[in-house]
Amino acid sequence: MQRQCTGRDTASARSKSSPAVHALKKDGNTFVYHINGGGRVLASVRKEARRFMVTLEVNTKELEIDSATPLHLHWGLSRSDSEDWVLLDAKSAPPNTTLSGGETEAMRTPILESRPGVRRIEIALDARKAPVELHFVLYQPPTEKVPEKWFRSTKESNFSVPVGLGRGSPDPLGATWQSNGSVNFALYSRNAEGVILCLFKPGAVEPSTELDLSPGLHRTGDVWHAQLESVEGYDRYGYRVRGAVGWATGNRFHSRPVLLDPYAHFIAPHVPGQEDLPSPALALGLLQPEEPFDWEGDYPPLVPMEELIAYKLHVGGFTRDASSGVADAARGTFLGVVEKVQHLVDMGVNAVILQPIAAFDETLGSFFPISFFAPASIYGPGGSGVAASRSLKLLVKELHRAGIEVLLDVVYSHTAEGNDEDPKTVSLRGIDNATYYLVDEFGQFKIPEFGVGNAFNCNHPTVQRMIVDSIRRWVEEFHVDGFCFANAGALVTGPHGQQLSRPLLVEALAFDPVLADIKLIADLRSPITGVHQPVDFPHWSRWAEWNSRYRDDVRRFIRGEGGQLSSFATRLVGSGDIFDDRRGPGFSFNHVTSPYGYTLADVVSYTGYPNDFRCQNEFGWNAGVEGQVADPGVTDARQRQMRTYLVALFLSQGVPVLTMGDEYGHTKNGNLDVEDRNSVFHWGQMEGPLGSQLKELIARLVAFREEHPELLQRREYLLPHELVWHGYWPAHPEWDNPSSAFLAASLHQYVPVEEPEPDSEYEPEPELEAPERAPFSVPGVSLEAPSGAGEDLPEAVDPLAGLEPVGHGDLYIAFNAHGDQVTLGLPAPPRGAVWHRLADTSMPVQSYFVGEGEALHAPPPGAPDVVHPHGSYDLAPFSALLLEAKFPKGADGVRRPSYEMQTNKAAPFAVSLSGF
Repeated sequence: MQRQCTGRDTASARSKSSPAVHALKKDGNTFVYHINGGGRVLASVRKEARRFMVTLEVNTKELEIDSATPLHLHWGLSRSDSEDWVLLDAKSAPPNTTLSGGETEAMRTPILESRPGVRRIEIALDARKAPVELHFVLYQPPTEKVPEKWFRSTKESNFSVPVGLGRGSPDPLGATWQSNGSVNFALYSRNAEGVILCLFKPGAVEPSTELDLSPGLHRTGDVWHAQLESVEGYDRYGYRVRGAVGWATGNRFHSRPVLLDPYAHFIAPHVPGQEDLPSPALALGLLQPEEPFDWEGDYPPLVPMEELIAYKLHVGGFTRDASSGVADAARGTFLGVVEKVQHLVDMGVNAVILQPIAAFDETLGSFFPISFFAPASIYGPGGSGVAASRSLKLLVKELHRAGIEVLLDVVYSHTAEGNDEDPKTVSLRGIDNATYYLVDEFGQFKIPEFGVGNAFNCNHPTVQRMIVDSIRRWVEEFHVDGFCFANAGALVTGPHGQQLSRPLLVEALAFDPVLADIKLIADLRSPITGVHQPVDFPHWSRWAEWNSRYRDDVRRFIRGEGGQLSSFATRLVGSGDIFDDRRGPGFSFNHVTSPYGYTLADVVSYTGYPNDFRCQNEFGWNAGVEGQVADPGVTDARQRQMRTYLVALFLSQGVPVLTMGDEYGHTKNGNLDVEDRNSVFHWGQMEGPLGSQLKELIARLVAFREEHPELLQRREYLLPHELVWHGYWPAHPEWDNPSSAFLAASLHQYVPVEEPEPDSEYEPEPELEAPERAPFSVPGVSLEAPSGAGEDLPEAVDPLAGLEPVGHGDLYIAFNAHGDQVTLGLPAPPRGAVWHRLADTSMPVQSYFVGEGEALHAPPPGAPDVVHPHGSYDLAPFSALLLEAKFPKGADGVRRPSYEMQTNKAAPFAVSLSGF
């Protein structure tokens, strides 16, 4: 039976518990209550050894009481407004305490006068009973002349003194362990009317202790807070939150569910049965402080953006398969990835992008978060949140030791809590829905365009602070080096769904001093639908972008689609149409595959269904047969295209990004779901013919890229004299030919030749009129290849006049996306140099980058019927070619141009630059 403190309105008073605390001393353990009718109560709580001492002093000078009649404390102890009283036995109660019977059963103790007008009582409580609330009213028994009297607070409620439950602090949010072992709890909820802190004992399905936080004592502004002397005996916690139920306000309060603290650092292990109760707890915080971790002097690699080679992986899928050879306890966890760090090193990767690792709804997948602060327990050995945290730190430390940065995919656009049609109240929905989610003027959820049920209110000041706090936690606690924000359009969305020109969140992240060296990448494509959001993303020269246009344009060209020369060329040289805004090519994260879409093997194996919107936007081509086949002719064409994709990726300006499984030809059988069950790394295939070849090709391309940083790892765009476009004929790209699917470019490393003395007979070469740097969009000039011999070409201006070669020789890169072989004319290499073939994707990988490459000598002077005076090359269908101009070695074994070579004239150049 529910015990009540008085026989009148105590129950209702306690349900709206609001003690009139008008003053609070600095120590946080002394409270002043004003009595309805005059006077006041001074309450103090102190701890002595194993007990709490509660002292109450009642000033009765203003009270209308009979001084000859005893004044009683009518009291009891409780832990929430829904639990029974905690009554003391005779040995534990103060002297002369009696038990009032009937429905008003409570303890009644006389309060003795300590000095005129002041009555005092001291109560000793076993510390093991804490935390509790001491509820009381003042009672004077009736006499022959005066009826009984009850004295309550000025709010007509019971007085309530927290014992072992301090007032606490509103900052920081979450559960914070103090040096003395106490724990501070703080929860933001602007619209809540009441908050109950729920504590669970090990194995308990329902809360073992519930502490009703008093608004007058435990609320500062919009933050509810309390401090416990100890949480010994409890292992989990959560909150019940009460408030107005009317949905038109945008709130979704319900007093029954126990909600996850948004700032919880660990998610507690699930206790079966807790989700089936009338008061379900779908997720709870773990009462566990951060454990010390020996970072052993860990320091971030700080790889310059333009030097990054990134690899995107799914922590669970990377080692979940038995073929990984990882011990069962570590498979699919952070520790499993630790065992495979050498695989990343062998490929030359210097950055990994981990798909979302914050706690998520495991039925929906990693892109549906339930927490922004806690690592997913599933990635820790034994499913432990604490183990997940510890092993993530170990993984970061080991990757840093190998010179590899750690970037995280993060999702702040939505959560797993759904909407009103399909609700799943875990945390924020029940805490303060109108603050954390976008709702319309009718209080209904705004459904975003990226295929989920709710939209996070990212630019609300409180939500913005929470996001920045979570990013800081990943950096400070886990040493993370950067973040890729999925559905980044949500970061620039205002509270009414409008696009903001200066969003609070994006600016805060860009200028946060703690995040000054952290890489920030905006991904405007939805991992759920695969659709790119057309958002003008502000960057403050800090934000990079996940370049979805690179993926689309490169796929469309390489599959042989006409009219793509200009777009393809723009992507090869750094997507200046996107990043020519005080950034540069190093801010472009280039990729031809991603977890949400076709894999490298699938993009050459599936065209998809004509009416399937997602398949249409994957721009795949199946080489004539849909799906996996064993036909050698088909498989050869597909593997050739896969190699061509990789060559394009690594020879483009910007950051190349591989997706887990690209290195062996992983297939999801055309499935486009980001959480497809086939997204498991099959380590056995790494040893197969295709796997060993692709991994070797990637490693060689990475090494080649690093050997040519001045051309392939640039902070700035290529200058006009460093880039020449070619078609079948040197310097004659077919920009206006819609059927052309061939493009080549030569990259030059030259510096101006020092001008001669004024008295010499030097005659300057004609100056090339060109912009200050290379174009990012290709001119629309018609330059079809002539049908005659090379001497029929129009008069050309030499773009390399007055320049001398330095460092490595020129590079020539060609892509034939036609279904037929083409014959291309080679441009002139620097004088004294010879073109060497380094790679041809129609040939076996073992022939790539072998030694100095194979020399391609031009026809001898005067040879009859020479169409291409500097040599030609037959390039197979769907293939790419890479050449390097190499000079003879000197006596010291070093290749360098001689003095005579410095007046070299390069290939004819007839492209008008007026359109650049």
